[in-house]
This record gives sequence, C-alpha cells and structure tokens, in this order.
Amino acid sequence: MIGLLLILAICVWTGAYYSARVRRRPREINRFIRLFTAIQSEIEFALRPTDALLNKLAAQNEFSDFRFLQTVNRLFQSGESLQYAWEQAAEELQNSGALQQEEITLIRSFCSAFGNTDRAGQRANCTYFIAQLETVEATALSASRKKGGLYRTLGVLGGIFLVILFL
Repeated sequence: MIGLLLILAICVWTGAYYSARVRRRPREINRFIRLFTAIQSEIEFALRPTDALLNKLAAQNEFSDFRFLQTVNRLFQSGESLQYAWEQAAEELQNSGALQQEEITLIRSFCSAFGNTDRAGQRANCTYFIAQLETVEATALSASRKKGGLYRTLGVLGGIFLVILFL
C-alpha cells in the first residue's frame, strides 16, 4: 500500500514540477520587462552613467536577487566591457533553462545600443525591447495557463492510472 501511495505521490509531484517550470518562463520575461523599464526611466529622468545605473539597479530590492543583473554589474564593475558582461550573463541565462532561445536573443540584442547611443537612442532601444518582450510574455502566459493545468492533471491521472494498474 505504501508503494502505491509513493507511486501516486511521485506522479503528482512530477506534474506539479513541470507545471511550475512552465509558469517560470513568463515570470522571468516579466523581470526583464521591469529591468528595461527601470533602465528607461533612469535614462529619461536621471541620465546616469552606465556603471552608476547598473550599481543603482543591482542594489534595489526588486533586482537584488536577479542573477542576470548581478552578473552584468559584477563583471562590468571589475573592468570588463559592458558587451562582454552582458554576453556572459546571457550565457548563464541560457544554461539555466528558464527562457527559450527567442527571449535570450532579444535580451542579448538589447545591449547593442545600451550605453552606446544618445539619450533618445537609448530610450527608443528600451521602448522597442519592452514591446517585444511584452508580446513574448503574452504568448508565454497563455501557454503557461494551458500547459500548467495539463501537466498537473496528467500527473494526478497518471498516478491514479498506475495505482489502479498495480491493484
């Protein structure tokens, strides 16, 4: 009997795991939207140098646990170029599996104008990438809702099926 309950628990846990994993993608995309929005606000109102801007954002509570930003800031502050720091952080992001290649490509592309153009160019860059990520986020949210429920249901039903099969 304990073995059957263990099988059921493993199946339910597996469904919950995949459901949580698919819900993580829109949250990560939203985090980048918030980051790019904060960068845009700082550029528009404060016009801080890039190193001061990254320091300020990395120190904020909202981004203090955002590994991508912390990596960019740490590498940039240690003397690496912004492009190199951004690329290394994107590489870590790719290895984490939280985002798909489409989002990672957008995030990588953001750095092409970040810190390299005038104020209007940087604002336009932020606006463009925020809009792109919002579109991707809407698609990811829709997929998350559909697949999240499906994975949970399949986990429970798969577990019940196996329990019945072994009875």
